[in-house]
Amino acid sequence: MGIKPTTLKVEAAEEVAKSWFQVFQDVKANLAKACSQQKQQVDRCHSSAPSYSIGSQSHKLSEKQIGPYEVLEVLPNALKLKL
Repeated sequence: MGIKPTTLKVEAAEEVAKSWFQVFQDVKANLAKACSQQKQQVDRCHSSAPSYSIGSQSHKLSEKQIGPYEVLEVLPNALKLKL
């Protein structure tokens, strides 16, 4: 039913498509290698964040360092200190 589209085989187009596919595969492999190398570099220098609990002593993070201050509450990205 209806009209079937004609299929053309152009060798030059097939060669270009194969070439682009090979370039895509090379880029994909290089990105995976770069990602792996960056992960190794980060893991080598990474240190975990210190753990705090309510009531523990914590030094103020500034030049004066008047503390230590008592931790009142541990928030996801901050500490609430008793000043």
